[in-house]
Amino acid sequence: MKIQKDITINAPIDQVWEAVGPDFAECAKWGSVLATSTATEGNVPNGAPCAGRVCQTNNGMGGFTETLTHYNKDKKQLAYSAQGDKMPGFVKNLRNTWKLVPVGANQTKIMTNLTADIGFPFSLLMGLIMKMQMSKMLVMGLEELKYYVENGKPHPRKAEAEKKAG
Repeated sequence: MKIQKDITINAPIDQVWEAVGPDFAECAKWGSVLATSTATEGNVPNGAPCAGRVCQTNNGMGGFTETLTHYNKDKKQLAYSAQGDKMPGFVKNLRNTWKLVPVGANQTKIMTNLTADIGFPFSLLMGLIMKMQMSKMLVMGLEELKYYVENGKPHPRKAEAEKKAG
């Protein structure tokens, strides 16, 4: 399964990179499906702020451990692998790559490339449904990141999720 998404954020690349790279473990600040996110220790890629992060969701999907596998602050790129508490056993090698590219002085394009290996026959039975669900989550996450960077505060979906969590 491969999912590619992108969004243009109305902010300079260094400002966007701060939220994506140096604040990698702080994604629960802006992601509405995340209750918490904390840095993990371990093998830290060159220049990365941490080895990865552990995220707890508020949507019943449990926790995810995301391990940084690539981090390049000069090129504004990172990649990570993910393992989920409730991720089905037929889903293997879930990976995501983020690349930031300037689009003028005050705009940045973020491109994500999520890939996962889905075992047969589940790839036929569940592949399309999973791709649609994961695509929706990626788009929401990018929209929420855009809002956070452009406005300096979480997206209204995040505020609503926190209100529901109580």
